[in-house]
Amino acid sequence: MKRIEEYRVLRKALEIIEKKEKSDIQSMLEFTVTNNELEVILDEVCREYSVTVEEIKSKSRIRKINDSRQVAMHLLYKYTTMSLKEVGIELGRRDHTTVMHGLRSVQSNSWDQTYKAKMDKVEKVIQKYYGERV
Repeated sequence: MKRIEEYRVLRKALEIIEKKEKSDIQSMLEFTVTNNELEVILDEVCREYSVTVEEIKSKSRIRKINDSRQVAMHLLYKYTTMSLKEVGIELGRRDHTTVMHGLRSVQSNSWDQTYKAKMDKVEKVIQKYYGERV
C-alpha cells in the first residue's frame, strides 16, 4: 500500500512539472514576439533621437539619452503587452517606479512642440509597423 501511495504522489508531481514546463514554454514564445516588438521600437527611438540602444539601457542621465529612454518606455508600455516591471528590466534593469516616472514625464513634456513632434514621428512609424502586422 505504501508503494502505491508513493507512486500516486510521484505521478501527481510529474503532472505538475509538465504543466509548469508547458506554461514556461508558452511564456517564452510570447516573449519572443515581444522581443521583436522591442527591437522595432528601440531601433526607431534610437534613429530619431540619434542615440544607441546601449545608451538607452545605460545609467546615463544626459538629457538627450534620458528623453529618448522615457519615450521608449512610453511606447513599449503602450504598444506591447509588457508590464512596467518588464519594460524597466529591458531598459537597463530599472525599477517599475522609474518607468512610471518616465510615463509621467512624457505626458508632462507633451506640451513642448519639438518634443511632441519627435515623439509623434516615432509613433507614426511604429503604428505603421503594427498596421502591417494585422
